[in-house]
Amino acid sequence: MIARALIAVAVTSLVAGCIPLPAKYYFPVADSGVREHSSLCTAPGAQYRYEIGKGVTGLVSAIHEERSTELWLSFDLNHGSTLQLADDVLMLNLLDGSRAVSIPLSRFMVPAWSPDRKAGVAEYYAPTDKFSGNSRRDPTQPDRFSVTMRLPYAPQQFSIVVPTARVNGQHIPSKEIRFTLKEVLTVAALCSH
Repeated sequence: MIARALIAVAVTSLVAGCIPLPAKYYFPVADSGVREHSSLCTAPGAQYRYEIGKGVTGLVSAIHEERSTELWLSFDLNHGSTLQLADDVLMLNLLDGSRAVSIPLSRFMVPAWSPDRKAGVAEYYAPTDKFSGNSRRDPTQPDRFSVTMRLPYAPQQFSIVVPTARVNGQHIPSKEIRFTLKEVLTVAALCSH
C-alpha cells in the first residue's frame, strides 16, 4: 500500500514537471493543542495552535535551516479579548539535556488595516504590553500579534516555554511546546513554467 502511494507521488510529480526531494521540517509534538499542517509547497511543516483563554489562541511554529532555526510566535485575539504576558523572555530547552536558554522577545507586530482592507502601517508592542483585540480589520476576525526569532542552532528536538499570562484578567500558567525534526518529501519544480 505504501509502495503504491510512493509510486503514485513519483509519477504524478514527474508528469507535472516536478521532482520529490527529501527536506527536514520541525513538527510540534501534540498534547492538548492541535497540529495544523501547512501546505508543503508554501509553508512547510506544521504549526501548533492552542487555546490560551476565552477569545485568545496561541500559534507556534519553527522553521529548520541548515545551521539555525526560526521561531514564530503569535497570538490571535478576538474582539474585546486581552492578553498580557508576565515576562519578556521565552525559555528554550534542548531535549538532549545540553542546554536551557532564555530568549528575549522582541516587539510584537500587528498589521494595521484600513477600512477598505488595504494594508496600512504596522503597530508594534513590547512583549509585556497589554494586547487587545479591537477589530483593526473586521470584528469577525481576530487581531494577530506576532514575533519572529532566529536561533543560532538547529537541534533535533527542543521545547519552548511560553511565559505565564493574564487573559481577560485571569492568570494562565506557562505552556511548554515540544518540536521534533522530521524528514519529509517535498516537491520541487524541474523548470519554471
